Amino acid sequence: MDRETLEGYHEYLSENLSFPFEAEYNSEIGPFSSRTIQVKVIGLGDPDKEPVIDDMYGILCKARHERRLVTVPLGELERKKSRPNRQLVADYSYWFWNWR
Repeated sequence: MDRETLEGYHEYLSENLSFPFEAEYNSEIGPFSSRTIQVKVIGLGDPDKEPVIDDMYGILCKARHERRLVTVPLGELERKKSRPNRQLVADYSYWFWNWR
């Protein structure tokens, strides 16, 4: 996997994911602790305006948690419902964490 492959996957997901969607994210709150938060993913970042790919975390997405706008790694999200996005997010997560 390299940056070019991630950019291609970003383009594919931008065209195929439906926004917004609900998901869960395990947020680290300390060195050995985390908590699960509910987020509403509102989109993937725009590569012309901001970094959308991180070398360590892969594709980044924009989400809302409570009233705040947050950036979270797409590969660390867990889709709550079995809507069409669930399989796309699961496939990306599997690919990213197993082939990097």
